[in-house]
Amino acid sequence: MTMRPGFPESGGFAGRFKSIEQRLVALERATRLTSASIGSGGLTVKDDGKIQFVAADETVILELDRSALTYHRANGSRILEITPAGGLKIYAANGTTEKLVLDGSGLEIDGIVQPALAVLADTDSPNPTITTSESTINEVTLPIPSWADEVSLITYARLQVSNVSGSTRNMTNKLVNDVGGLDETTDDTWTIPHNETLSSFVALPTTVSNPGSSVTCRQRGSTTGGSHNGEARLEVLAIVRRTS
Repeated sequence: MTMRPGFPESGGFAGRFKSIEQRLVALERATRLTSASIGSGGLTVKDDGKIQFVAADETVILELDRSALTYHRANGSRILEITPAGGLKIYAANGTTEKLVLDGSGLEIDGIVQPALAVLADTDSPNPTITTSESTINEVTLPIPSWADEVSLITYARLQVSNVSGSTRNMTNKLVNDVGGLDETTDDTWTIPHNETLSSFVALPTTVSNPGSSVTCRQRGSTTGGSHNGEARLEVLAIVRRTS
């Protein structure tokens, strides 16, 4: 069938162009994507592109690119930034002053690196028999974290002994702090008359750099004669720090 002059041929280029034009108009009038999900194929952003979350007024709230994940205030200044190289950063209201930085160097607040700190404690309290041979009554070993480069120990030892030997005896109550190979000691020698019960209390503070993997604190006791029943208690408090 021959079409009259000026009438486009059915299925020809003009018809196809008209169809394309109609589809473009429909796309322009279509509403934006408001909800979607991505399956196993995932989402790939190329050529230094970025992903942004934008408020109704077009202010960027959250931005993700290859260098950082950044959260912004309503005025556009940075609040929080996470970067592969710089760790976590929290900014002051001006968006440039770093108030808190957490990275491989530690925790920094207002430009000052904060020392790591831990408090360890333990106790031992048996009922020993005190003899003329000095022996360990109590012993506490505390593990030291690998990050610590300083330990401060506060150690207390109490020893109460009853003397029923028939004569006066001298008793010794000794503390030993073994930190990083250093045996620091203190002791107390006191006299107990026959048929009396008396006690001794000693304390030993010790601070050592590079303490190693553990500290051991011992309470030791002895007498000048016979054997005597007693009560003992060892208290150990350790404050470990990373100072740099």
